[in-house]
Amino acid sequence: ANKAGGAHTGGDAMTEETGKSAWAEFRRNWPVLAGATLGLGVGSAALPFYTAGLFIGHFEREFGWTRSQVTGVYSLYLLVNGLTAPLVGMLFDRLGARWVYGAGTLCLGAAFFLAGGLVSLWQYYLLVGALVGLEVAVLGDARVGQRDAELELGCRELAVEVGE
Repeated sequence: ANKAGGAHTGGDAMTEETGKSAWAEFRRNWPVLAGATLGLGVGSAALPFYTAGLFIGHFEREFGWTRSQVTGVYSLYLLVNGLTAPLVGMLFDRLGARWVYGAGTLCLGAAFFLAGGLVSLWQYYLLVGALVGLEVAVLGDARVGQRDAELELGCRELAVEVGE
């Protein structure tokens, strides 16, 4: 009986059952967790922020740009990322992850390939700021599926913390 005088409702059994199903889900999906952690920790989402300091001096010397010109690209990157995320989410819903994620990955590859030949500041802002920002919006909205949304968000958060 519980404190109110009623019958025991079996709350402990429910908690134990939930724990078992959570563990079973983890065992079934741990490769997704490992892949997401590795991919987000060292992939294109982390690349612009965690490696930017390595390139600032080189860009200043190579192109004669100021530090503010070199680092200003990250403001554009974040702006494009934030403004395109709702559109990317809509495209995921309409076209599916395979098409949108594939297009985003091609966009990233093209941006980095073309950035190898850049000679002016506007090209740097277009290729690194705009196209990489768009691709990271795609990457940030990639979904395993509605059923696994909690697992995916947990993987994302873990990858960000591991990357920091």
